Amino acid sequence: MTQRMLSALALLTCVACAEAPTATYADVEPILAENCMACHAEDGSSGVSLDGYQAASSLSDRMVARAVDAEGGAMPPSGLVLSAEQEELLIAWEEAGAPE
Repeated sequence: MTQRMLSALALLTCVACAEAPTATYADVEPILAENCMACHAEDGSSGVSLDGYQAASSLSDRMVARAVDAEGGAMPPSGLVLSAEQEELLIAWEEAGAPE
């Protein structure tokens, strides 16, 4: 009986310690569409495109630095502010290597 309880406890501990799923481009794309694409589309005014996975993933570290790490958030401009959840998703995506 004690062995079964220890096994069950060990299993529950492993489940509780499992890492949260990694953020993917599918999680990040709506954030980009809502907050970035007015300026950062292929033909946008910024000159820096985040249009599509290849473009966004190649700039993921810069996105986090500009949108999250910059004091007061340098991006997005014009008073738009990313929510804490949006910032967390961008960070998780970048830290995971910007998976598709």
